[in-house]
Amino acid sequence: MLAHNKFTGYLPPDWRMRNLYYLDLGYNSLSGPLPNDWDTSMVRLRHLFLDHNSFTGTVPGYFSDLGKGRIKQINVQSNFLEGEVPSNWVTKDQLVSLNFQDNNMTTPVDPLVCELSIFEGGMLVELRVDCDICTCDTLCKEQCN
Repeated sequence: MLAHNKFTGYLPPDWRMRNLYYLDLGYNSLSGPLPNDWDTSMVRLRHLFLDHNSFTGTVPGYFSDLGKGRIKQINVQSNFLEGEVPSNWVTKDQLVSLNFQDNNMTTPVDPLVCELSIFEGGMLVELRVDCDICTCDTLCKEQCN
């Protein structure tokens, strides 16, 4: 766990950590765009926490392919990310928690993400996004009321 360490700067591209299972870089002062190659360099990753930093740009579409598609948890809450929550999670049956709350995203969450909900037969028990982009009544009901 590397959270709460006052790290600054960008995340390096070509970060080869093929056996890494859990990465927590939350609550630092990291900035810049998210790397574009982690889908091939972190093939065993299951839990990723990049929350409470200053990341900018968009969330790479490969995020659903982290850990060779077996990612369980992603938290990028409280950054400066823009664009949309990637919608290509639909075939990911092990995904349990997505947290994209408190960013600058304006595109509504694709309704296909809602189908991952445990209420729809999936595994997703937590979806945290800002209320103005949430389309999943069952998953956003508590946080948006």
